[in-house]
Amino acid sequence: MSFFICTLNLLKGQGFYLKIRTDIDFMREALMLASQAKDKVGHDPLVGVVFTKNRHVITKGFHEKLFGLHAEFSAFKEQDFDVEGSTVYVTLEPCAHDDYFPSCAQFLIRKKVKKVVIASLDPNPIENGDGVQLLKKAGIEVVTGLMDAENRLLNLNYFERFK
Repeated sequence: MSFFICTLNLLKGQGFYLKIRTDIDFMREALMLASQAKDKVGHDPLVGVVFTKNRHVITKGFHEKLFGLHAEFSAFKEQDFDVEGSTVYVTLEPCAHDDYFPSCAQFLIRKKVKKVVIASLDPNPIENGDGVQLLKKAGIEVVTGLMDAENRLLNLNYFERFK
C-alpha cells in the first residue's frame, strides 16, 4: 500500500480540509488523458501517463496520434522535467521494443523513476511482459492491475485484436 501525503488546503471562510490524492486518482487522470486520443490513434492503444513526486503531478501526457510520440515521451515534449525518484502511472505496460520509437521502458529507466504503476499489461505478443521485466531488472518497483478493467474497456478494440 502506498503512503498518502496529505495536502492541507485552506478554503475561504471554511477552515481547513485535507485532500488526499490516491493511486486511483492518478490512474484515473491517466485514463482520462488516454481517452483524449479516441479516434486519433488508429489501431494503436489509447495510453495516458502521469508522473508524480510526493503525490504531486510533475508532468503528464498521452499517445496523441497514430505513429505519434508514445505517452511517456509525450509528457516531455514541451520541457524536460526532473522525474528522478518519481512514481509513474501509465495505462498500458511501457513498451520494451525499439521500432519507430525508442523503448518506453528504457526511457523510464534512464529517467531514474522509482516506481511504475500500470493499469494493464500489453497483450501484444511483441511485448509479452518484457517492459515490466526491464523495469524490475533495473530495480524499479512495478505494480500492475490498478484499474485494469477500466483500461480494457477504454481499449476494447486493442485488447480484442490480441485474443
